[in-house]
Amino acid sequence: IINMLKKIINNETVYAYNLNSDFNNIIDTHEIVKLIDIILKKKKINTSVYNFSASQPIKVISVIDLIKKIFKSKSKVIQQKINKTSFIISNKKITDDFNHKISTTKDIITRCCRRILNTNYKVI
Repeated sequence: IINMLKKIINNETVYAYNLNSDFNNIIDTHEIVKLIDIILKKKKINTSVYNFSASQPIKVISVIDLIKKIFKSKSKVIQQKINKTSFIISNKKITDDFNHKISTTKDIITRCCRRILNTNYKVI
């Protein structure tokens, strides 16, 4: 996503695949800190493995359009053909075990883009 973000900021053409597939494979430090805080406050900690990603997946094309809108980009999007299957990450176990609501894909992407805007487009 970083490479795509740089292209959008620079108004370059973006090549993407599975534009109509759902996407939620993103998380930010804000969400990680919130979950760590919840875990530390819990009296009993189990040693389970958890998937952790944004909630409420959105279409890949919607992700790109959202980023373009935030950066006022004129980038063109060209769909590439690929034989990869897209997937979304389930947060059900975190939600059930910790009663924790994770921010939506749209909210996390917006928050990350706003941080970049506040640092004058410095993308690592």
